[in-house]
Amino acid sequence: MKKYVSPNNTTTRIRLWLELSLYELKFIKVEDSAKLTTDRISRIHAIFQTLTLLLAEKESISTKEWLQKALFYTIELIARILGTNLKECVAELTADLFEESDNPLLSVDPFVRAEIKPIFIKFLQIGIEDLYSQKSEEFGVLENIKQCLKIFDYIEEELEKMSKEVSYLRSPIHDMLVDRTPINDAFKILKNVWNMFQETYFESALESGNIETMKSVCLQLSSEQERIKALTDVLKHA
Repeated sequence: MKKYVSPNNTTTRIRLWLELSLYELKFIKVEDSAKLTTDRISRIHAIFQTLTLLLAEKESISTKEWLQKALFYTIELIARILGTNLKECVAELTADLFEESDNPLLSVDPFVRAEIKPIFIKFLQIGIEDLYSQKSEEFGVLENIKQCLKIFDYIEEELEKMSKEVSYLRSPIHDMLVDRTPINDAFKILKNVWNMFQETYFESALESGNIETMKSVCLQLSSEQERIKALTDVLKHA
């Protein structure tokens, strides 16, 4: 313990601070607020910036290797938070409100993604610009994650469009509808959307930099969104 609190060992003390912060981040719950999640991630980013500066002043192979591993682990954790948050929002969007379920929906804060994505990009920049060699495997993975994040944005946009259509489908104005075929067909499509997110293990696609999975989800989601829109158009013009 004396080693960690020694005034002459600033790097080691900051490393301990980072380890404790990462431990705290590991146990963030998907239903935690955007503020709580962002505060923890921002603190970790500040620590990484400090360690990177210290490393630049005093080159240390062991410290750099440790920092590389810690950064990669952090990026994986944050990517998982982003992916899981979006998947839980999809669960809520596609849920059949009239169907009983043994797994109650979690109440997630959709603003989590908007708040932590800019910080997540900064973590990627630290890895790509400061810590990893362009020839390293980690560098390639981070580049893939960077590309996946762009596709992630498109997926969010498609879900936002779909959310508007679903809100219309769930409107009380349809309660007395005689022919509910368009609504029933739409909810079959929504069930397919949820199955897709489950079968592709979407929450882990971003952290692994799986570009093909992200592309596949985006394209299929766009197609399903168009099908749902066509059904709501039928209802609007009935």
